[in-house]
This record gives sequence, C-alpha cells and structure tokens, in this order.
Amino acid sequence: MARINAALGKEDRCAACGGTGLAKVEQLTKPGSRIFPPKCKECAGKGRIRADNLTK
Repeated sequence: MARINAALGKEDRCAACGGTGLAKVEQLTKPGSRIFPPKCKECAGKGRIRADNLTK
C-alpha cells in the first residue's frame, strides 16, 4: 500500500523493479556464485516512484 506524505505526495511501487529497488536481470550462474544486480534506473534504487512522475 502506498504511503501518503504531505511533503512528497503519493508514491506508488515502481513497476520496473517491483518495489525491490534492484534491476531485474537474468544471468546464468555457476552453483555457488553470487549475483549483485544494479540499482533500478527508474526509481534510483528506492523501489517507489512519485505518482505525479508516472507516465500514463
């Protein structure tokens, strides 16, 4: 559920990353290796986007 903050306005979950703040990437890995995904470019890693910034 989106929070409403008087200073920021309404925020919604970022559709590009699903609210995680991390870019969705598919990488084939070897067992035991770690993947460090980059920050989402749409929300700058925050996981939320202001409602007035959303494109319709």
